[in-house]
Amino acid sequence: MKHLFLLRHAKSDWADEGVADHDRPLNPRGRRDAPRIGRVISKQFRNPSCLISSTAARCRETLARSGLLESNQATILYDRRIYHATADQLLEVVHEIADEFETALLVGHNPGMGQFISHVVDEYVRMPTATLARLDMPIDHWSQLALETPVDDWQVWRPKELSEP
Repeated sequence: MKHLFLLRHAKSDWADEGVADHDRPLNPRGRRDAPRIGRVISKQFRNPSCLISSTAARCRETLARSGLLESNQATILYDRRIYHATADQLLEVVHEIADEFETALLVGHNPGMGQFISHVVDEYVRMPTATLARLDMPIDHWSQLALETPVDDWQVWRPKELSEP
């Protein structure tokens, strides 16, 4: 059994039009939502042992503010391929996760993140910023995952739906 978390980066700041897309930081709402969604992972689940993030500033900052970097001894990787990746490109990244990791977290962007989870669960899943999805899959090797792989269980958390501030 493998457990994959997909986290769309928190809300980015568009105030400075001169900042390149890849370098855009989080806005105040994003800085507030990232730790909230990080607490969901820490409280309800064993922390992921492999964290893979897009190289974009907003993804790196989301991961840093989630608290997951301080709360466990995870392997942390930054992969430029996740930046604006399609569902198929995200699948390639997942296939490369070492099988020693039972639980992994990808931090990335829409529309790829939403497409990926929607394909796997076979229904449309809305993924606004700072949304977290968890997929429990009956596979032994990450390379066995396909976009049509059935999941044993899945769940989604959106910041606006969380009870804690």
